[in-house]
Amino acid sequence: MSWLVRNWHIKLGAVALATVLYTGFVYSGSFSEQTFSGVPVEAINLPPAAYPLTQQVGTVDVRYRLAADAVSRVTVESFAVTVDLGEYDMELAPEPQALTITVRSLTDGVEVLDYTPTTVPVELDRLGQREVPVVVERGSVPDGLSIGTPRVSDQTAVATGPESQLGRVERAVARVQIFESGIDIERQVDLVAVDVDGAQVDAVELEPATVTVEIDVRAVETSKTVAVRPDVRGSVADGFEVSSLTAEPSVVTIFGRPDDLAAVDQVRTEPVSIAGLSETITLQVELDLPNGTRLSGGGGSVEVTVEVEAAVATRTLRLGLVCEGADEGVACLPHQEQVSVTLRGLAAVLAGLDPGELTPVLDVSGLDPGDHQVQPAVDVPNGVQVVSISPESVPLTLQEPQSLPPDSN
Repeated sequence: MSWLVRNWHIKLGAVALATVLYTGFVYSGSFSEQTFSGVPVEAINLPPAAYPLTQQVGTVDVRYRLAADAVSRVTVESFAVTVDLGEYDMELAPEPQALTITVRSLTDGVEVLDYTPTTVPVELDRLGQREVPVVVERGSVPDGLSIGTPRVSDQTAVATGPESQLGRVERAVARVQIFESGIDIERQVDLVAVDVDGAQVDAVELEPATVTVEIDVRAVETSKTVAVRPDVRGSVADGFEVSSLTAEPSVVTIFGRPDDLAAVDQVRTEPVSIAGLSETITLQVELDLPNGTRLSGGGGSVEVTVEVEAAVATRTLRLGLVCEGADEGVACLPHQEQVSVTLRGLAAVLAGLDPGELTPVLDVSGLDPGDHQVQPAVDVPNGVQVVSISPESVPLTLQEPQSLPPDSN
């Protein structure tokens, strides 16, 4: 029996080492450690009568252990990441305070190991209220109009918000624009909380949120600035197109009664013929003014320029793919046979293109066997450009030749 206890400490150490190595081998094959970045933090338990000045509390990177037999895929929904706003000391509001982030797994087979950061700075403020006057801001009044004193449905509004912002609120503004049409105003207008300089104060709500504003508008004659629209007739020569159509001046101011101007949004010119045109022309053309309107200072012509150039078009082709650059013996297997290629160029050149001479190439030079995403490229003639290739990248597999099993005979 003496041989059993001889060098017993060495034998015991060997058994322990073997046990550790075996356990590590089994354990390493059962789990994998990974990191999920950018998991958003959810703020919970906002204290009563508190306002979160920190609207976005950030994200964390979670390091986790995933069981090899886990059936669920790890996503952002696999983790519950929260910060408890109830831990914020409201006595120190609105100072920033570092609150602890809590992370737990929501998926079987996923164990949270650690995460960064572990705290997040948060600013809360107490909610308050104050009454402020309602003021109508009407901006400038167009020439030819006169207006009465604005009337509002509410003279005051109650502002509610964080105390740090509430103290800046000086008034509630209803902004109204007086249009050149001269029509009386009676509409619902949103109220905006502003400071003494007229700048909007964020995070403050007003009650009521809207008021009814009434303003009497009177007009004898008013003006309106509208665009000039050249009236072109006919078609340019074959193989050409109109690249630009401009009028100088591009806008004119017309005068008339509000009823006459209400429906006018542009002034057209007398007809300009472009039939068979193959070069740029510039003409002096009279305006066709709507009934009841006039131009300031008389007159009524503009300079119309019609720019003509060779027609440019686009063409979309479905083209078959080829692989280039694969190592010898390696098979390149695209997961789709064709892509859509949109080309742009002179219409005559595009019409003469032979799709059989255009081949999108998947260059796999230097890529190892396995799955890849490769962007196709296609050579095109001079004067033609590739607008887009859809899809932009093609999934493919580089596959080494399969070795044959040994002959059982």
